[in-house]
Amino acid sequence: MKILLLAGEESGLLYARRLKALLGAHEVRGYGDYGFRTADLAVMGFWAVLKKLFFFIRVKRTMTRAIDTWRPDVVCTIDYPGLNLKLAAHAKAKGIRAVHVVCPQVWAWHAGRIPKIEAALDRLAEHARERVEQARRRVSPATMLRTAQALPRGDFPFEKALRTPGVSFICECKKASPSKGLIAPDFPYLDIARDYEAAGADAISVLTEPKWFLGADAYLAEIAAAVKVPCLRKDFIVDEYMICEAKTLGAAATLLICAILEET
Repeated sequence: MKILLLAGEESGLLYARRLKALLGAHEVRGYGDYGFRTADLAVMGFWAVLKKLFFFIRVKRTMTRAIDTWRPDVVCTIDYPGLNLKLAAHAKAKGIRAVHVVCPQVWAWHAGRIPKIEAALDRLAEHARERVEQARRRVSPATMLRTAQALPRGDFPFEKALRTPGVSFICECKKASPSKGLIAPDFPYLDIARDYEAAGADAISVLTEPKWFLGADAYLAEIAAAVKVPCLRKDFIVDEYMICEAKTLGAAATLLICAILEET
């Protein structure tokens, strides 16, 4: 598989290096393979950008040509939205899969902060395992599986929504987060979801993690029933039981975080 992996800032570069190592034998190219350094791309401030305007025009033309001629199977852009989202949109218009990644803020600029993210993920994953055990006592795994399998088989509406021409938007319903605290005290989640749909969202992400994000399964179930666009269950999925749960709640897809999954 050919992958064009584009990170234009130091924060995204940390993530890109880890991702490239995980990709192994796949053929991966980035800005550096076309002669552009991250140090030259990471420019902040209106006047600083204006001084290098012709440089950025050349970068865009070069990378657009690379997409057209090399024809990667996937274009993965990380942060740096001013340029990367334009390149992702160009790739998608050419029928190439495009994924845009926004790095967590705590990763920015400092590799030493990555262990903090890993420790936080460990805590969230452990709590998710406790939640699964409690859920299993309420509804057995066999019953949950039968319930999920009895529902109509989907035709991958979430994937179809993201394959539409142009840049796709997954808009999120989130009441709180560990870093921001309480975001929406009242949290009119149905109104938020309907507004997203009316504004043209391709899909809606719904937080169901209850302890740190103050999410709830009921939010997902009610939103999925209220809108026509596909919904994503955003949680810390650690067991196939949670995927069956997501199906019964009306989700068209689930978020999987590779770092907390175990090989079986």
